[in-house]
Amino acid sequence: MIANIKALTFDTGGTILDWHHGISRAFATAGARRGLQADWPTITNAYRRRSLQAMLNAEHPTFTIDDVDAVVADHYRSAPGEYVPMRGKVADFLRRNAFPLSIDMFLHDSSHSYGHMLWEFRQFWPRLRDGGLLVSHDVQMNAAFPEFVAKTYAHDKKTGRRDAQRTSHYEWGRWGYIGFAIKKG
Repeated sequence: MIANIKALTFDTGGTILDWHHGISRAFATAGARRGLQADWPTITNAYRRRSLQAMLNAEHPTFTIDDVDAVVADHYRSAPGEYVPMRGKVADFLRRNAFPLSIDMFLHDSSHSYGHMLWEFRQFWPRLRDGGLLVSHDVQMNAAFPEFVAKTYAHDKKTGRRDAQRTSHYEWGRWGYIGFAIKKG
């Protein structure tokens, strides 16, 4: 079963391992206690670069964790069909029909603007198979996720109750900043 799963995910490393924000916030908090102000995100990037150099004894001072991500992606490319890293704009990939027509999961964690989130949900919902999972990060930032889920409901015009036959999801929910919907049909 797991061997047949196809998923589209975007920026999962930033969601699962949000080290940059955490380290930057820790630097800012420690600096504020001492009355210091600085460009903490830039300092965090320098810290990351130096740490990575120390860990890997890197020869290239511009080598960052993003480069590590690319190396990991190269490793997974050796398993055909298992993992296909794609860098670029989602709209460009859609125009070229570069995505599979049927997927098991879509994880949104790219631009969190209302318009972009709603656009991605609408683009990838039709590609999800029956039982497929749409997951979105940062659903608290705007109304895109609840509005999208509301559109997957069908209601009986007389009673106003949900019409289970015409509703296009089995279930949906939200856990903290993560929203999910399980596709029906």
